[in-house]
Amino acid sequence: MVVAMKVLGSALILVAGFLLGISCSSRLAARCRELDSLDRALLHLEIEISYGLTPLPRALLVSGEVAGGFVGRVFSKASELVGRRGGMVPSEALQEALAGAGLRALGPEARSVILEMAAGLGTSGRSEQIALIEATRQRIRSLKESAADDATRYGKLYRYLGILGAVALVLLLA
Repeated sequence: MVVAMKVLGSALILVAGFLLGISCSSRLAARCRELDSLDRALLHLEIEISYGLTPLPRALLVSGEVAGGFVGRVFSKASELVGRRGGMVPSEALQEALAGAGLRALGPEARSVILEMAAGLGTSGRSEQIALIEATRQRIRSLKESAADDATRYGKLYRYLGILGAVALVLLLA
């Protein structure tokens, strides 16, 4: 009976270590997905402003719908805040939308890039806004490449550390 309990406990520790490693690894993958979604939203925002000549609240809404997920909700919320009567300026709207969103995986760098871009939205001409969005997309792509490298490099490491840490704990307790 005691041996069976030890085996069961060891198996549970191994499973927990494996799941912990996968959880840490999946956070890195989530960051890549959110940055990719943000890049898509910014591309669509650029298209809406440059070719569609769409007003900013509507352009933010459509870009949010295209992006989907957490990033889409941020853009949709910002659209709502900018578009209502007596609404906010885009920088305030995006800042409030980001504060209420669950975009922890984006990281502080991407948040600051978005807020820097938001400061110029709606305050300048169309060509300046397009240039600003394009510069923001370049920075987001750079962050996305860095996140993909991290996910590739550290994703496996986290999974291995999870299982190896669990094996070490099982050996210490045995």
